[in-house]
Amino acid sequence: MSNPAPTNLPTSSSITIYHHSPLHPSPLPDLFKPTLPAGINLYRRLQCRLRTGSEFVLATFPPTTTTLPPVFTLAYCDRSRRPEGQAFLFSSLELDRVWYDETRDPDQSKHELEKETRTREEQLAVQQLRAVLQYIKDLPYPLAQDADGYEERREASIAARERAARAGDTGKGEEDPVLVGLRATRGVEKLNEAERRETRFILLGAIHESVARIVREEFGLVPQEEWGVDGVFAAGYRTWFFDIDEVARRVDVVESRDEKKNRSVKTTSLEQARGGLADASLQYLGTKGLPDGLYWSAMQERDLSTVRARTHIPRREQTMRLIPSICVRRLPTFVHPKPSTHPSHAPNEGEPIGPDDPVAWAFLGVDGSLSSLHVETAFRGLGLAKAVTAKLFTEKMDAYGMSKGERWAHSEVLEDNEASVRVMKTLGGRKGWEMWWMRVDLSRL
Repeated sequence: MSNPAPTNLPTSSSITIYHHSPLHPSPLPDLFKPTLPAGINLYRRLQCRLRTGSEFVLATFPPTTTTLPPVFTLAYCDRSRRPEGQAFLFSSLELDRVWYDETRDPDQSKHELEKETRTREEQLAVQQLRAVLQYIKDLPYPLAQDADGYEERREASIAARERAARAGDTGKGEEDPVLVGLRATRGVEKLNEAERRETRFILLGAIHESVARIVREEFGLVPQEEWGVDGVFAAGYRTWFFDIDEVARRVDVVESRDEKKNRSVKTTSLEQARGGLADASLQYLGTKGLPDGLYWSAMQERDLSTVRARTHIPRREQTMRLIPSICVRRLPTFVHPKPSTHPSHAPNEGEPIGPDDPVAWAFLGVDGSLSSLHVETAFRGLGLAKAVTAKLFTEKMDAYGMSKGERWAHSEVLEDNEASVRVMKTLGGRKGWEMWWMRVDLSRL
């Protein structure tokens, strides 16, 4: 893409990157809130209280800012989360590209993204993106979450930030105690050869199509020979947005006060049905909105290996333990409505389903998106995907500290996943931008 030589346009190296505190409460989500639903992935990540002590919130505006500037870039970076998504980015370039227009020719949208000239503001936004990525590249590399000593480092880092916040030292760039500490230990923490090679790569999560195109084609951070390689450059996702109140009207899975009071009676009946041998770890959460013989339950530690086996997306069990989730299990009285389908096996998954194993589940990711939605083969066609999604959206979104009047939920769906698209439409979802998960090579900056 060619552009005329801009007047007084700063270079990426001259753009200041500011640190914002990742601690709660933070003024940044409220400052960022007017952009919604644009930037919802980053917005939810800022709200999520899951902290590692290795995260950095970076912006092209200072922490004292009270109104967003017309051109800005914001990022959340946590490289300790590898191989999961390690950075979420937002650029003001995205603000006018939120909704998918069914009537617009896809080639027209592509042409708009590839137009030969940009305004000065758009050129500045591109320079800001480059500056933020360059800054992330130069950040010291933290311990991975499964490394020896990680938990001790995490606790010490969070405590150091809390002390700095109490002293009024937050938001002062390199005075961030975590950044200071990581730089002091750089070169001390030993990485093997494979880990050293990986320091040049980072997985960018839920990147808007306009930003993805710049990162891929203009910055050249994804080598062309690697396009389409699983885990390197995944294409074809579409963001779907939901009004949580509308989801609740369409799918009734929320228990009334009286229904919640009756849970203890139902739990006792469940134990009696199992001859008094009910697994005490299984949490009975009612049956509202489910077919007869199925009940809501919490995910258990032993379920996590099954979840990982059912997806090609890298998932850490450590992360799954901490993010909101829900699952469906069978009561002893369950009679499968399709007699030809044996309910104790999932042929496509290749593993038997035990009497206490979940038959459907989903999580909310660290960015608040619907994640790892799955229904075992033998239990498909019963409306469980729709029910599980509605249950998470209507009962678990408060984990992200939603403020008054803010009722957005979202999901990311492969364009060719027809079953998931049907679920999104049934719940009243509205199509938004195309998004990408990109494993980029920062050494190419």
